[in-house]
Amino acid sequence: MAGERASVSPAPGQVAGRAVMLVPHREPEIQKAITPPDCQRNLTVVRRADGPVTARQVGETLGVDVT
Repeated sequence: MAGERASVSPAPGQVAGRAVMLVPHREPEIQKAITPPDCQRNLTVVRRADGPVTARQVGETLGVDVT
């Protein structure tokens, strides 16, 4: 279990001289378990779309005020 945690923990790194957190690839079953519910709803909208979507389209689909 400790090995699993280590594999999904962000690692520090640098991009263009700035400190960033590098997030490793996650397996689908792990991702769903640790992804917040709001993010899961956003991902559901994007996955159901026939093509690329904008943040505005996702918000409108979810009933969020996008003005």
